[in-house]
Amino acid sequence: MNKISFVISGGVSLCTYEIGVLTSFYQTFLKNQNIDFEIVSGSSAGALSAFLFYEAVRSGRNPFFMSNLIIKYADVKYLLSKNDENIFDFNNFLEVFERISTDNPLCDYEYDSKECKKNRCTDFCDMKICKNNRNSKIKLILNVTSLEPLLRDLNDKVYSKDYTLRTHNLDFLIDPDIVEKKMVFDILKASLSFPIFFPFVEFVLNKTVFKDYSEKYKDSNIKLNLTDGGITQNLPFRSIFNLILKTDNLILIIPYPDDLEKIQKDSEKIKKYTPIFGIFKLLDAAFYQSLYSDIKIALKYNDLENLYQKKAKEFEEVFNELPPEKQNVVREFFKKVYPDFVSFDEVFTTKKKMVKIDIISPSNPKDQLAGEVLNHFGGFFDENIRINDLLVGYFDGKKYLEKNGFYIDDLFFKKKVKTKDLSYKKIRNKKLFLIIFLKTLLSILYPYRKKIIFLFFILFIKFFLKFLNATC
Repeated sequence: MNKISFVISGGVSLCTYEIGVLTSFYQTFLKNQNIDFEIVSGSSAGALSAFLFYEAVRSGRNPFFMSNLIIKYADVKYLLSKNDENIFDFNNFLEVFERISTDNPLCDYEYDSKECKKNRCTDFCDMKICKNNRNSKIKLILNVTSLEPLLRDLNDKVYSKDYTLRTHNLDFLIDPDIVEKKMVFDILKASLSFPIFFPFVEFVLNKTVFKDYSEKYKDSNIKLNLTDGGITQNLPFRSIFNLILKTDNLILIIPYPDDLEKIQKDSEKIKKYTPIFGIFKLLDAAFYQSLYSDIKIALKYNDLENLYQKKAKEFEEVFNELPPEKQNVVREFFKKVYPDFVSFDEVFTTKKKMVKIDIISPSNPKDQLAGEVLNHFGGFFDENIRINDLLVGYFDGKKYLEKNGFYIDDLFFKKKVKTKDLSYKKIRNKKLFLIIFLKTLLSILYPYRKKIIFLFFILFIKFFLKFLNATC
């Protein structure tokens, strides 16, 4: 069986591309017993993609489950905050989250049967679970950033004493049997909460549930403000690589890969940065600074495992040539050194499989992805853009699977938005831009709401917003 794990990067509205890729893998999983999943991990928008995939695989949802949700709800009108303090708010999605977690209508038809193929469509399938369908005990890792530094103890024989170090990046391994649904929602909401636009998520870390923290904390509850996981680890590779054991292929889904020619040209120029532009460049550096070193470490693990496997094979060949009495001596020696000794393979390996690392990205993002407009926020403003990017991801995933010997029927029909000509002028419902501008003003003025000088201005904005929302 091919075991696959996924690492899904942040990508703002381009999460629709990620859902497209994941849908092709999920469709293959539903039909083919020779593919299964171990772990899926995501940061920021990638956390949402990871969560939906996890829910689909764990419960055996229909193949339209992820695409239905992302096309309908990844719209800015659902993101707008209902209060005056914030611009956007993910609390609007609590009802949808609870429906995903609790609403499990069973379809009348077995997956891929004649009746299924006859009735299968986005409207009919909706949130249904396919009858007698496959599911899997996949694990989910969500990545967040903590504004408060957290202490972790480091124990290593290299040092003369133990150390306690601080971290701002947290990986939550979600176990639904231990972690409450509300807590899962808060962690997911935190990873998605892009700073400034979304409020910080107040979170109580309970050491009895999450044990990987310093013994120096006297209180079992640690109060934190959490935000976008993409700030400290936009592609949470490290967290997943430490946990995978049975994975054959580790797939990185990156909806908007680096433009290598541009990076090369920019590196040859000396630039002067303004303070504001410098901040954005630093955020970009924070997103990507660890990825190169993380993948290098993974490749070293692969090299080490390969070396150990060769040594184990050589040792076993020599051992088999020994007379029985000498074999017994060697066995007794290993049992003294390794009390839990079972086989030489366990002694001579890292206990990890060698992992093939693949990246799935659009071959030409500027020409293929419609959501790239407005600095990757475009998909939030137009359903057609989301549909386009989902289809690009779906057929990219399907192409990867075909190269690896897995074939599926097309779940969707190919459509294309003319991405080269796409601009703000061609995005539908431009009234939303005015609403966002007014919501931004309102959130800035909110702390001064009790001052008479600002009160009439705030009331005017609220009246105008009410009128705009009614006509949207």
